[in-house]
Amino acid sequence: MLYLGHGSDRQLRINRIWYHATPKALAVREVRFRVDRPGYRTREIIVATTLSDSARYTRDELTELYQHRWRVELSIRDIKQTLAMDVLRGKTPDMLRREIWCHLWAYNLVRQVIAQAARARNRSPRQISMAGAKQLLNAFRMALAVGADELWGSRVEALLHAVGGRRVGQQPGRCEPREVKRRPKVYKRMTKPRATRRTELLAEEKDI
Repeated sequence: MLYLGHGSDRQLRINRIWYHATPKALAVREVRFRVDRPGYRTREIIVATTLSDSARYTRDELTELYQHRWRVELSIRDIKQTLAMDVLRGKTPDMLRREIWCHLWAYNLVRQVIAQAARARNRSPRQISMAGAKQLLNAFRMALAVGADELWGSRVEALLHAVGGRRVGQQPGRCEPREVKRRPKVYKRMTKPRATRRTELLAEEKDI
């Protein structure tokens, strides 16, 4: 194995065979296209890709694929914000891995329900709100956990119908500031476990 970087916590292990098999040079293809949005200045974007066969991978197809790239950012936002994975609460590496896998499992579960609802409503899954689907799943959770009785199928059908109705609104030209509205508190940040800080405060009170 090859080790790159400094410090044991920043070492990057690379398989020697894979490292020497990596080409010294890589040929890429540049594709230019223009982005026209009403009310905005026209932009020119250059996409570099290793799909060099222009007959097999046309410029229009690569342009459309690049535009779909934004959906990846939206999916990451759904996992971090809608499913509240922006702050991990595990204290050990094993618990952190479990926490991440649970969030990914929950995300795929919600996406599967969205896909089924979209098929029932003859819509694209991207037209259905992730946050709305999560709220409805929480609302139907107790009803679906009762059991597989004769009404269970109708409950599932009602859930899919409701999820399919939570459509994402069309918001062309939406612009939001990347700023925090809530003001920080005047207290210092807690950098130690709460129990440790309690012990320290009690010790300080005894010394007074």
